[in-house]
Amino acid sequence: MGSYGLMTVFSTVCEISYSSPFLTGQLIGDLLGYFQALDIATREFAAISREREARAENEVGLRYINDGRHRRALRHFRRASFLDNDQAAYNVGQCYELGLGTRRNIRKVNIVLAVNL
Repeated sequence: MGSYGLMTVFSTVCEISYSSPFLTGQLIGDLLGYFQALDIATREFAAISREREARAENEVGLRYINDGRHRRALRHFRRASFLDNDQAAYNVGQCYELGLGTRRNIRKVNIVLAVNL
């Protein structure tokens, strides 16, 4: 749930609080703090997950390269590169430069380098 979802839940709680004698200003403040902390934790978890997924995709690509399965390797390198993994972007460039899993294409090497600098 993104920050929009958490704030929607918080807004709903606030609306309910006006009609409920059990929700005090202090309780609403505490709830807001919990929702903000949950939002921060969710964002951090998403960033860490993205980073680990990128590393894993790159590692799988390296294994496929070592096994001579270049097309599959390139697919995994691209996925990791889209997740902002610099090493995978380098590996994509190497695949294009050497013609591994694709036709050799120096123009694409330059594009990959330009995008990931």
